Amino acid sequence: MKFLLHKLYYKKNTQGKVLIGFIVSHVTTYNRVMASTRIRVYDIINSFKNHNNFKLELFKEKQKYSIVIFQKTFNEKAYILAKKLKAHGTQIILDINVNYYDNKSSAISEKQYQNIIKFTKICDAVITPSYHIKNYIENLKLNSPVHLIEESINDKYFLIQKTVFSKTKTLIWSGFSYKAKEILLINSALEKLKIKYDFKLIIIAEKNPYLKINNLQIDFVKYKEQKIVQQLLTGDIFIAPRNLNEEYNLGHSFTKIGVAMALGIPVVASPVPSYLKSPAIICTNNQQWYNELNLLFTKNSQEIKKFSEKGIKYCYDNYNTNIIKEKYINLFSSLL
Repeated sequence: MKFLLHKLYYKKNTQGKVLIGFIVSHVTTYNRVMASTRIRVYDIINSFKNHNNFKLELFKEKQKYSIVIFQKTFNEKAYILAKKLKAHGTQIILDINVNYYDNKSSAISEKQYQNIIKFTKICDAVITPSYHIKNYIENLKLNSPVHLIEESINDKYFLIQKTVFSKTKTLIWSGFSYKAKEILLINSALEKLKIKYDFKLIIIAEKNPYLKINNLQIDFVKYKEQKIVQQLLTGDIFIAPRNLNEEYNLGHSFTKIGVAMALGIPVVASPVPSYLKSPAIICTNNQQWYNELNLLFTKNSQEIKKFSEKGIKYCYDNYNTNIIKEKYINLFSSLL
């Protein structure tokens, strides 16, 4: 994004609202934007659409903001802009959902690490959706307050629930295609289950990962944001295996499993820290994956429905739009 450096100061707009701008790395339409930006920027802006005190919008070069939030944007150009804004009284927030602070991770470059450390030191606040990342940043003692604000689950996931579960089960996985290889972490469990049960796996992704598991039918569905609810509802059990030997994966938010759980789809997952207090069934090895999936395969529709209702309630009580909006309001109010 092109940034214009200009004099800014605290000022309400003509409707008497405090102006807050979001800076993102790439601006595009709602259905095409990166998932983290859609959830942590576009959905948040929309949730404040009729708020009496705050007006949230994508950053405009000639606008004057009280707070500017840099969503996963902390390169040298963003740093220069943040310094200019801060010099004129604007409060700077870094919103980060990836642990770029871990310079031991093979997923993080040294340049990314250096940039985020430097950027964080000038921030008035940092927000993250993960306790793991929050604790990691706080242990670095960079002198910027770190706030946990989870990702909201869009209202559309609470409008319809899974009510019919097939006898012939369908497992479902959703995510970026390059991450689908993590399904192979439970390869032996799936192969063993296939001997006993007739089931298939659906992969929802932006492109086909061409994954192969012996004797298992794997169907690819191209991800479309406007159809994702219907796409997820084709599954009976959502699976989310993760390679947790890579610390990068410990910082993942609840959202990956949350959207499926909100729809009433039972979730079986690896022990990502943000999953642990939820009704997800947690598995740490292939034997546990086999045992838990085997148990779900034998449950009838009514038994599964009771389990799924716990997941829907948990998601609504902790991640609905209004709950998350209140956390933003509290943060904004504390900075002004």
